[in-house]
Amino acid sequence: MNKKTLVIIYYDLNIGGIQRKIVDIVNYLAVKKNKVNVNILLRNNDQTFNLKKQIVNSNVKIKYYQTKFKIRAPFSFLIFLLNELIKTESPTILSFSEIPSICAILIKKILFWKKITVVISQDNSFSLERENENKVIAYFRFLLIQKLFPYADSILTVNKSFAQLLIKKYDIDKSLIKYVPNWTSFSKKQKINTKKDFDLVYIGRFAKVKNLNFILKCIKIIKKKYNKITLLLVGDGPEKQKLIALVNKYKINNNVIFVDPTYNVISYLKKSKMFVLASKSEGLPISVLESMAIGTPVIISDYPGVNHEIRNFKTGVIYKNQKEFIENSEKLLENHIFRKNIINNARKHVKKYHTVENIKIYLKATRLI
Repeated sequence: MNKKTLVIIYYDLNIGGIQRKIVDIVNYLAVKKNKVNVNILLRNNDQTFNLKKQIVNSNVKIKYYQTKFKIRAPFSFLIFLLNELIKTESPTILSFSEIPSICAILIKKILFWKKITVVISQDNSFSLERENENKVIAYFRFLLIQKLFPYADSILTVNKSFAQLLIKKYDIDKSLIKYVPNWTSFSKKQKINTKKDFDLVYIGRFAKVKNLNFILKCIKIIKKKYNKITLLLVGDGPEKQKLIALVNKYKINNNVIFVDPTYNVISYLKKSKMFVLASKSEGLPISVLESMAIGTPVIISDYPGVNHEIRNFKTGVIYKNQKEFIENSEKLLENHIFRKNIINNARKHVKKYHTVENIKIYLKATRLI
């Protein structure tokens, strides 16, 4: 009997929750000894930080779309994918984000004689709801999602609000959509580190959607009361130089520490008093679950769907504006009973709903196990 083949399509294996999710999925297949060949097809080959080093599955092959031209043709990535998929017998495609997913559906339609299964993983709403996008481009994207996503065999969402968005705005049949919560391996019992070297920590991409400039503005204000307040920013991305410029402008150089991307995120989470997230749009980031699991309280923006996953003042703190962020950050720093209750509730929540067993549920939707 031939091995089953899983083809994963995404942009890169750089910094980010989706990238770490891909690594978890393929490593889970290895640990559970599932005989599945895995081909990961990526658009970008970023050598600065690459999670492929954490892949332990020997059945994984990674291929990158390559071009010698700085300006890429509109359909060149699709042609690259077609060239790879036409050689693959009866693959299951797992795609992340809307462009790879649109490509996956087009491939299924073009290679209609092959038995191709397409599973779309919708991990954030930013790819569905972009701010300040050109109206023509936005409408074109809307039509592509509305017309092509229904041809998927399954659509997995990490947030119930995403499911509602797909059903109500894009008119996707609800029978196609399955809610599968994110997971973290940190849900196994972790010893809480009582020695904290930093007050606040953020781990992830330095991208505009992460709204890190908001956190810096808040640090500038909090510093007036807590002169030695510390913020740790772990990661990298296109906004890094702008963030450094803001740190200089706000004169908080002694309060903000930049750290390059690392595979050992747990050490920074354990050393920090709280994890901060100011994103305008998210799913349920793995970094948030990791923080909750190891006893680092999270203070998180009130983005669409966050209330489905975080119980305010129970498993974390949700803020709506600058005033609430500052007040609740100070409360987490000062009120040890409040802080301890959130830590205990958050750890119980993750242990109950966000263990690595969710990967099994996730893979069952792909019909590979």
